[in-house]
Parts: sequence; C-alpha cells; structure tokens
Amino acid sequence: LRQKFHYLLSASYYLIGVRDLILMLAPLPYLFWGVSLITANTWQYLAFVYGPLFVYNFILYTVLFRHPIKSLVLDIASFPVFVAAFFSSVLKKELTFIVTIKKYEKENPFAVYKLQIFVTLLLLLGISVGLQRPLTNPGIFLNYFWAIFDVTILSLGFYLIVRENYNTNVIEKGILFFPQASLAIIKSISRVLIPRKSFYGIIFILTVLTIAYYTPAINALANRNSTQEITPSTQNQELLVPSHGAYYGYYNSALNNRPEDPQVELVEGEKASLTMFYQDWTNNKKFDKAFLNELSLRNYIPVITWEPWDAKKKNVAEAQEESITPEAIIDGKYDAFIHEWAHDAAAYKKPFFLRFAHEMNGNWYPWGDTDPTVYRAMWQHVHTIFVEEGATNVIWVWSPNNTDELGNYDSILSYYPGNEYVDWIGISAFNWGASDNTRWTNFTEMIANTYKELDKINKPIMITETSSVSTGGDKKMWFHDMLQSLEIFPKIKAIILFNEDIEGADFGLNSGQSFQSIVQENIIKNSYFIKNPQFKK
Repeated sequence: LRQKFHYLLSASYYLIGVRDLILMLAPLPYLFWGVSLITANTWQYLAFVYGPLFVYNFILYTVLFRHPIKSLVLDIASFPVFVAAFFSSVLKKELTFIVTIKKYEKENPFAVYKLQIFVTLLLLLGISVGLQRPLTNPGIFLNYFWAIFDVTILSLGFYLIVRENYNTNVIEKGILFFPQASLAIIKSISRVLIPRKSFYGIIFILTVLTIAYYTPAINALANRNSTQEITPSTQNQELLVPSHGAYYGYYNSALNNRPEDPQVELVEGEKASLTMFYQDWTNNKKFDKAFLNELSLRNYIPVITWEPWDAKKKNVAEAQEESITPEAIIDGKYDAFIHEWAHDAAAYKKPFFLRFAHEMNGNWYPWGDTDPTVYRAMWQHVHTIFVEEGATNVIWVWSPNNTDELGNYDSILSYYPGNEYVDWIGISAFNWGASDNTRWTNFTEMIANTYKELDKINKPIMITETSSVSTGGDKKMWFHDMLQSLEIFPKIKAIILFNEDIEGADFGLNSGQSFQSIVQENIIKNSYFIKNPQFKK
C-alpha cells in the first residue's frame, strides 16, 4: 500500500507547481479590485485553509526535514519548473534533454529567477494598491498576510540563488539565525511530544476534529438556539442575474403585515418575479420563514426592506431618541437579535433580497443623518454576522435614494460599504410632480446621473422603489416611458413599482390612472420583463 501511495504521489507531484501559482495569485483580485475569491467567515477559512497549512504542513517540514526553511522555500519557489513540466505533459510537448553540468558555473540570479521576481513585484504592487482602501472586516487581512508570506518566501528564494553565486555566508548567518534557532527548538519539542510512529495518527485525528468543529451546520446547531422553530429546507437555490432583461415586481403595503394569503399581482394574467415588503426592528421582529415560504411557493423572490428603527415613530427626531442607532449596532448591542435573524435566514436556504438601511444619503431616516464612515461600519458589522451564521442565501441590496434632500447625487458613493459587502445596488426614484412644489420629471432624467455614479461599482442594479404622481403631468405616459426606457440602462436587472399613496402624493399605481392597460401594453407583452425567477442549475 505504501508503495502504491508513493506511485500516486510521484504521478501527481508536478501539480504542486500549479497549486503554488494559484495560491500566490489568489490575493491579487482582492488587492487590486476588492473581489474576494472565497466567501466564508474567518474561522472557517482558518480551519480549512490556514489551519492545515500552519499546523500540519509546517509540522511535517519541521519534523521530517533537516533544513525546514530552505526546504519550504525550495518547494514553493520552484513552481515555474513544475508548471512547465505539467503543461508540457498535458500538451504532449517534448522537452529538450539537457546534460547534467559536471562543473559548477556561476549564473545570473535575475535570469534564473525572473518569473519569481515578477510575481514578487506584482504582489508588492497589489499590497500597496490594496492598502489604499480601508481595512474593515478581519477576514480581509488574510489576503494581505498571504501576499506578504509569498513575498517573504520568494525573496528568501532569491537570496538562496544569490548565495549560490556569491560569498554570502556572513549575511546568511544574520538572516537565518533566528528562524533556524526557533525551528530547532520547535523540532526538538515536537520530537519529544510526538513520536514519529504516532505522528500520522495524530495528524489524522486533528484533521477530523478540525472539520467536525468548524463545519457550519454543526457549529450553528451547537451554538445557536433560535426561539423560532425552523425546519431546514431541502432546496438550496442560487438566483441568477439576468443576462438580458429585468425581473419586476411590486411593493404593496398589505404585505407588511405578512398575510396568510399574499396577493402580489395587480392585473389578471400577469406574473411578477419579485415582491417587496418592509420590516422594522421593533419588538425583535423575527425572520418569518412561513411567510417567505408562501411567497416562494407562488414563485416570487422576496425583497425585504429591513429598517433598523421603529417605523411607527412620527419623525426622525423622535426615532433618534430610541436606542436603535448606528453606533449602538456597531457596539454590538443588537448582536443577539441580528444573530438570531441571520441564523433563521440561513436555515431558510432559498434566496431573497435584503435591502438593509436604505436611502442613507437622505435625512428622512435616522441612519441617513449620520457620518458615512459610521454608516459603512454599521453595514459591515451586520453583514459580518450574517456571514458568520452561514446566511449565504441572502442577496445584499445597498439602496441609496437617487438624490439627497437637496437634490444632489455626488455624495452617494461615500456611503458604499465595499464590494465584498454588497451584491446588488438599489435606487429609489419618485416623480413628485406638482405635489411637492417640484417640477414634473421623467424617469430617465431622474436616474441618469445617479446611474452613472453607481455604474462605477459594476454591480447589478435594482430600481427598488419608483412611481409617479398624477399632479402636474400625464401619469400613464410617465409609466409607459419608464418601462420602455429601461433597456437604455443595461445594468438595471430588476425593478419594484411602488404602490401606495403617501404624504398627499398619489403614488398608488391605480391612483389617477388605469394601471391595467399599462401592464397589458408594457409588461405582459414585453419579453424584456422576466416573469419567473431564474435559478442556477
């Protein structure tokens, strides 16, 4: 068995070059563009990636090799040789036979090590670019650490190449004294504590225990006790971003009370793909799985506008006197509530949009009249808890208003929490017409500048709320033009039509017009609007 295992290792050995190249380049998407390749909480990542590396791999090098640092450097820095050998084998390319050199000749270290030097410089550039962004989530430090680790290893490899060609014994003793001395101590201790015959058995036991402890399902069952009983769903769907066209749906205030028989469509014969409702944080309102299941059974994707306040307060000043503030959320005063909500959301498994703390660039919500740094920290704190609870089915919608209270749009991006915390971008945009001492504004004019700003983020966009009054213009024509104009904004992949009269403004879809004809002419007969959600197969 040992012989056959050795044959297997020999046959697959050249894959280590591909492995090392992938691992060295893995931090670059985040360092340059803020794109994380792996979605996991920090402890899971430490357990499954860094744990095995530092515990198992380094113990192997320490116990089995006479010069652990040199061996590790040689293993990683030799990746170009193994990558070339691997692809030559795959492509069936004959390699030139080279006679072994009988007499040592000095080489140019920069010529021998040019690819490793290039990767080192690329990583250093990535680190310098990445450090221009704020360091928030602890998980992102892993990208910086891994890049610095690779830079260190590759730099030591370059030093070893230089040493082979120049007299650097004195320098070597200074550089390697402390790591070699530390490893010698670790090696001596490990040989006493871990006899060689027991070594592999202990490694196996550690692996099993690590996986068992950090498996999200086991961790959640062991450490989270929800007061709302949830039966895990057998479905685990992933909603697709449409390559062409857009999802559509409605906000109907009746859904805020989560009725047993929710009615979504407004016109007979239509089929919306989305439906939106509001839920605030008063009285620790729980995640309502039963209601969301009713919506999913009808083939709708829920959009939950999740408001961290008491929505019954008469004004922002009164709401700000309550304890639900961005600072309180950041300080962890609502962590238990958020953990429970996120845990129950994770158990639901099916995808839904979470539109948290929306329209933050205006002054009509308590979280909107705050410093952008505080808002971003609040969002990141809540998002991190959801990741810790394994709620990967949540689609995060960061949703500013198209302008602030003064009609400006240029401050929107200052509230953006970061690419790793946001999945979709939302926009609220209302034509108040003559009802609010403003002028009649068509949809294209309302969102053009805001869309241009948000397009810089390169995320799918949802019009999370939009409607028009009838005072000051032709409401039916406004909707007709709006629904027909979406195609000129290719990043808009979903739209929610607001359906409620508020503050003397008739934003209700059947107020001041017959909405049925608009749906018949612009939605039912228009293939651009996606009637059923699309899931990854």
